[in-house]
Amino acid sequence: MSRHPDAGPPILSVRGVSKEFDAHGRKHIAALSGISLDVWQGEFVTIVGSSGCGKTTLLRMIAGLIRPTAGTILMDGHEVDDPGPERGMVFQAYTPFHWLSVRRNVEFGLRLTRKAKGLPPAEIARRAEEWIAIVGLHEFADVYPKVLSGGMRQRVAIARALANDPEILLLDEPFGALDAQTRTAMQELLVKIWEDTHKTILFVTHDVDEAILLSSRILVMAPHPGRIVEEIAVSLPRPRTIDTLVTPEFLEFKRKILGLIREFSMAGRKCGP
Repeated sequence: MSRHPDAGPPILSVRGVSKEFDAHGRKHIAALSGISLDVWQGEFVTIVGSSGCGKTTLLRMIAGLIRPTAGTILMDGHEVDDPGPERGMVFQAYTPFHWLSVRRNVEFGLRLTRKAKGLPPAEIARRAEEWIAIVGLHEFADVYPKVLSGGMRQRVAIARALANDPEILLLDEPFGALDAQTRTAMQELLVKIWEDTHKTILFVTHDVDEAILLSSRILVMAPHPGRIVEEIAVSLPRPRTIDTLVTPEFLEFKRKILGLIREFSMAGRKCGP
């Protein structure tokens, strides 16, 4: 599934992106500095790093929710300056609208873009039903989110994002609040969707095991300020299962990534903010 530069131009390019925040009258805080990366069609790319290294800030800039202080973000060669339907976003917090049923939640984005896409009501309903079935919530289509488990609510969020047929799916630690068993089930679901649909995925996590298990490529970030310090192609064969976690090859990837995170986190503490 992984694509490389010789497969054509990347669908997403980040070039020299930096972000500073105003620290309430104090000097500006550099959250990110000189971030550059490319993502090709069909890749599953994961960004890992210690807490506070700017992973979420970077993803939110790619989503168009906040703007960089410097640098450019290009989607299909066009500069990103606000959210767009070609970028679907799933957050760590459960985001289904509590006053809408599962079906209406999944239809929500389609209804917003109906005028632009010219989708008739029957097509909106068909797409929603298709994605509700794909994420395994067909029996819960008319249920409201308040009675769903955390994993089921994230299934709703994923279905809602994908129903719009985005070119890239952006996920910000979407399974971070789930118990271990539910998390494993959601990881398996996401990989199956990726393999079946050939969607491009950019995934943020602090869980190194999760990153290795899911990804075709991993970008390691360091803090103070946030920057990419290593790119690692994950050559482990698929399908990857729980047994993969104890193979020598997996453990070697884990050792390398954890070593990088620890090395640069310690260096950042010595340097201070």
